[in-house]
Amino acid sequence: MQQGEFADTLGVKRQAYAAWEAGISLPRGIVSLAKRVELAYGVSAGWILGTEEAPTRPKPGGDSEKLPRLDSNQEPTD
Repeated sequence: MQQGEFADTLGVKRQAYAAWEAGISLPRGIVSLAKRVELAYGVSAGWILGTEEAPTRPKPGGDSEKLPRLDSNQEPTD
C-alpha cells in the first residue's frame, strides 16, 4: 500500500501523514485515528495504542501464535 492511499483511508492529508511517518509531527486525536485503522483494516485500536496484548492467529494445528509486536519503525521485533 502506498503512503498516500493509507492517508486517504484515514481521511488525512498526505503531507500530514508523511510528517507523522518521518517523526516531524504527531497526529492529533490518536485514539480516533486508531479506531479508523481498526474499522478500515480490522487491526485492534487497543493493540495499535499499546493497551492490549498482541492479537493471535490460529495455527494449522489449532494452537494460536502471537503476532509480532511492532517497534516505532513498524518493523517486526520477533
